[in-house]
Amino acid sequence: LLASLAGLALLGVATGGQVALAWWMTQRVLRKYPLPLWVVFPMALSGIEFFRNSVLYGGFPWGNLGNSLASVPICLQSASLFGVYGMVFWVAMVNAVLAEMIWWKKGLQGFPKWGVVLAVTLSSGLMVFGALQLQEEVIPENKLKVALLQGNIEQGIKNQQRQHKSLILDKYRKLQEAAHAEGVDLIVWPEASLPGGVGVQYTNLKIFGVPPFKATPEKKPNTLVGAVLVERLEKQPGEQRRGSRLYNSALMLDDNLEIIGRFDKTHLVPFGEYVPWPFYKLVRKIVPNVGRFQPGTVQKPLPVQAQNGIVNVGATVCYEGVFPEISRELVNAGAQVLVNMTNDAWYGYSSAPWQHLYMYKLRSVETG
Repeated sequence: LLASLAGLALLGVATGGQVALAWWMTQRVLRKYPLPLWVVFPMALSGIEFFRNSVLYGGFPWGNLGNSLASVPICLQSASLFGVYGMVFWVAMVNAVLAEMIWWKKGLQGFPKWGVVLAVTLSSGLMVFGALQLQEEVIPENKLKVALLQGNIEQGIKNQQRQHKSLILDKYRKLQEAAHAEGVDLIVWPEASLPGGVGVQYTNLKIFGVPPFKATPEKKPNTLVGAVLVERLEKQPGEQRRGSRLYNSALMLDDNLEIIGRFDKTHLVPFGEYVPWPFYKLVRKIVPNVGRFQPGTVQKPLPVQAQNGIVNVGATVCYEGVFPEISRELVNAGAQVLVNMTNDAWYGYSSAPWQHLYMYKLRSVETG
């Protein structure tokens, strides 16, 4: 418990400290140059948010200020113009203008005329754009009917999946049969929902207890299954047993449960799926099984037969979808639909699952 609380405190200091760093940078600039706050602070905070996304331990952009507009649909549409960092700039600029107006009221400076003009013009323009986007009727050329299977497996049971394998598979079997009865094109299981590990050498999941489809000639859906892949390594001299690599993956199956493609998680969770240097030995003493996963590479989208032709599907696994560059890379490679597979049971009853979902609203609008 003490180690967990210490880790939580350090995480708070690291993420909050970077925002404080943006303010410190702003103050340094303002002392040297007679620039308005509403110019300097938004640039500093946008830069820091990009730094937070990209640098320390592979990035940790949870709580990015731009995500705060995801719950306001008319504002959210602006993400299609300049992405999440543009949203950060917008929020920071408006707040900086308000701060300068407070200073003006206190007699500390002059009225920020141009800041008010720009904030009002920019905000009005972006909200008009958002309203027009929301009114625009989209007529898709193709339709993909998707079933999302929600097993609601409590994390305590999931952690003991070997003992509860039959219970977990039976729940997903019933959900999958119900989905198939609805005539769907794609069935999606959650992240790591298949109990136990799957050897990378296997090409079909029947042996692992994935329920087969009641195939019909007219409907042969694909399935994305969340699974942990295990790659056994050659035994090295002096080692007592063979090592292994783990991948947090989404496996695309055809109607015969053949694996026709996979997406390996590319951006692992620091201190959860991997332990960054120089903390490895210390963390492994406290939590022996932590940090055994390997990152994959961004794969090309996979084709799924929809109602009027092929739809290319790209998948992100859990936390990696928080990073805008990964979704953008999938879309640039041809993805027409983005799927995120997540096990948010880790968060328990908290605000975190809702925050997670808001970030994917941003990915959706950013990439179109």
